[in-house]
Amino acid sequence: GVMINNFDELWEHRFQQLVAYKEAKGDCCVPQFYPANTSLGIWVDAQRVRQRNGKLSQERIDRLNTVGFTWSVKKKNET
Repeated sequence: GVMINNFDELWEHRFQQLVAYKEAKGDCCVPQFYPANTSLGIWVDAQRVRQRNGKLSQERIDRLNTVGFTWSVKKKNET
């Protein structure tokens, strides 16, 4: 359906933004509240949550791994 395509296109769009972020910053550790692109920070966090919950496809996990995606980040309130 149309929704799925839009979701896939959105994922691809954010993935390209992540690649650009890595080229600029040298890593994929986008802050969740990243002023320059708040949507990207939220998206990155959502990918981690989806992966933890087994909702992220292996294809997407593999693609994120190719750019050195950071799967776990220590939050300040976690030990």
